[in-house]
Amino acid sequence: GIPYVKGRFSEEEASQINSVIEVYQREHGLDDDELCEIIFLKRDIVFWPTIARAVPMRALSSVYNYVRWARDANARKGKWTTIDNAELKRAIEKHGRCWDKVSLGLGRMAEDCRIQFSSLEHRDSEQRGHWTLEEEARLVQIIRDLGTEGRAEISQGFWPTVARRMEHSRNARQCRVKWYSQLKPTMLNGGQKRLWALGDDYILVRKVASLHASSERDIDWGALKDPAWNAWNGSVLKKKWWALRKRVNLEEEELPGENDI
Repeated sequence: GIPYVKGRFSEEEASQINSVIEVYQREHGLDDDELCEIIFLKRDIVFWPTIARAVPMRALSSVYNYVRWARDANARKGKWTTIDNAELKRAIEKHGRCWDKVSLGLGRMAEDCRIQFSSLEHRDSEQRGHWTLEEEARLVQIIRDLGTEGRAEISQGFWPTVARRMEHSRNARQCRVKWYSQLKPTMLNGGQKRLWALGDDYILVRKVASLHASSERDIDWGALKDPAWNAWNGSVLKKKWWALRKRVNLEEEELPGENDI
């Protein structure tokens, strides 16, 4: 398949998308309300493929999520409070799990409401803090089982499925972080915990330089994964880069070129 780019959309991509949306709106004689209806309420089979062609290296689903996030005034509401949670529960009692309707009265994105309610449902059963050896072994076995069963059962997402099989003793994010930051690197290193070394800093700098990115916003950290070098995921590598940048007083927008190494 096509090796789609992942990660944050660059300013250039955002500009390209906005330009195509403006052209589409003008050519179809849409006012702002009609455009919002297409973006947030309708499943328009013409609009989204048209917009996605502006950034051919992005998956249509990524473009769909980005545009809805970028144009939703409720996308940056911050943390949920106790009052917010109570209002969410009341909205669900009224509308059920129709997330678009639930979100209207809360001033939140529909997807945010769904994720928050899922977290609330299982909050009492979730564990915090140190993982036991039994939990780690169970997580490893679940991931192995899902790897051999194919994708039929995980239509709701891989990590939510893992959390469900853990009987929600750990949430999806906890499972994902535990696997990528500790368990997988240890397994690939012959059962020994893989520690970050000074030489890894040098390799990371070279790999960042090889991307020729104009700023950190354009870096696809997941693309830096290299089985011959590491078992760390993009999130870990991003944090290692931030720590390195802080140590050497590198400005945020200042990236090394290959000639600098």
